[in-house]
Parts: sequence; structure tokens; C-alpha cells
Amino acid sequence: NADNPAISFVVHTTAQTDTHGSGWNFALRSGVLFISAPIDPFLRGFATINGSSEQGFDLEEGAVVTTALPWNLTVEGGRLFADVGRLPHWHDEALPFVDRPPSIDRIFGGETQAEGAQVTWLAPTEHYISVKAGLFNVIGAEPNQQLRDEGFSGYRNFSELTVLVHPSTYFDLTDTLNLELGGSFFTVAHSGQRYLYGVDATLRHQPGTSSLYQGLVLGSEWYWN
Repeated sequence: NADNPAISFVVHTTAQTDTHGSGWNFALRSGVLFISAPIDPFLRGFATINGSSEQGFDLEEGAVVTTALPWNLTVEGGRLFADVGRLPHWHDEALPFVDRPPSIDRIFGGETQAEGAQVTWLAPTEHYISVKAGLFNVIGAEPNQQLRDEGFSGYRNFSELTVLVHPSTYFDLTDTLNLELGGSFFTVAHSGQRYLYGVDATLRHQPGTSSLYQGLVLGSEWYWN
């Protein structure tokens, strides 16, 4: 089965009503088909096709990932969700909320979809340290819609590309308590078009000893755009 693709399908649907007498609304928030398969001993490919009541079907992600580079490096390229912060690069159905936080919608236009390439380096230390660096046409939809449609047509100069850096680390505080910290920075350097800074933290308590209490996750993130 090594050459057979891994396939999964997730449906996220909602029913809504309110106290203003507007009635009911049923909606397919997303129907996500995920396909992943090895290409050769050194590459893996994956694709995510998403459909909804409002936007129809679209290829959300389609990329290739290296699997055997030296020096703890991994390279992926294509259309993917740029690894920014804690929640912006999650698919809607994976979020711990019914609706995506409004602040993320305002800053990124919902999800950090991007077309380009990113490199991940895992530090060769006992303590987990990972650094990602990416180069993309643009990250997110709005407020970058002007960059997509009107700002730069066709090829871009290097200063017109979006450069991303995302370091992250992880601490085991106790046997059942851990803390994950991350930082995000990306910029479109052309004419100071955009600078974004962010930090995120996630605290997890996972005892795994009770049939009722499975764990607790507390997380937050802050952005300056």
C-alpha cells in the first residue's frame, strides 16, 4: 500500500437561528477532501479540495514536500497555508470554534493561503527548536486583495514578494503540562507595503488518566499589522 494515496473527507455544516425572527439557515461551511501520496523516495505530494455553500469548490492546497533532505531540512512548495501564528493556518473544520476569530479575518482574510515555498529547519538539539522561512506571492486574502488584483501584475520583483519567518519552541513543564511558544514576522518590503509581527502561546494539560477529563488547552496570539 505504499503507493496508494491516503484519502480523507471532512464535512462541516451548521444550523443557525437568532432572536430577531430572521428564521433558520442551514449551510455547508466546508466539505474538505484531503489526498496525500508519496511521489518517489524523496518527495510527497498532497492536495486539499474544499467546497462550501457560498464559494463552491476550490483547490485550497496543492504542494510537494521533501522527505529525505540532509541537515534536518524540509522544503515544501506550491499552494499551501503559510505557517503563521497559532490558528490562521488551520482549516475551518479544525478550529476549536464555530466561527473563525474576527481579528484573524480582518488581518489575514480568514486563512493564510499562499503560493510559494517554505523551508523548515529542525535544530539538532535535545530541546525542540524549529525555524521556518518562506517566500510567497502574498499571504492571505484581504487585506491583501489589492496586492493580488491591482498591486503587482505578473512577475514581481524580489522586494514585492512576501518574506516569512516563523520560529517555534516547546517546553515540557511537568509530565502532564507543556508549553508551546512561537513568533511570526512577514513583510512586503516594497515601499513599506506591509509588516506583520506576532507571538503565540499554547498551554496544554493532558493527564490521560481519567475517562472523563481528557485535558485542557489554553492558547492566545497577538498580532501587530
